[in-house]
Amino acid sequence: MPKHLTQQQTKAIQSYVKKGYSANQIQVKLRERHMGLRRKTLLVEVRRVKGQAPKAETVKYIPKKYARARWKARAKRIRLRPLGKKQVTLTGLHKGKLISKTQRGSGKDLYRFILKEMRGDYWDEKPHIHS
Repeated sequence: MPKHLTQQQTKAIQSYVKKGYSANQIQVKLRERHMGLRRKTLLVEVRRVKGQAPKAETVKYIPKKYARARWKARAKRIRLRPLGKKQVTLTGLHKGKLISKTQRGSGKDLYRFILKEMRGDYWDEKPHIHS
């Protein structure tokens, strides 16, 4: 039970769900009984009562003008992830000189790095990959 709901609200939602009411109908009924609540909270509770899995990525439905502020605030709270333990080094010739480029990160980051380097025209010939 979400911490925002009272016992009365929870019982009312459970009874309306058993009767087969939609979330909109439940919300109207709760407001009539002066027990209105946020739509987001109601939807979470209805899904819980029905035994459905929680919705994933609910943030993607928020209009961008509101989501930007939310993501900025979230970015301040989240620590930057440490560099991955994986590493790759590309060694090859650039303008006749032996050059090495090293990248650390996750497997996906390393894959992107290798693709970018191979597609570019920085290297005189195909570089060797060392992991």
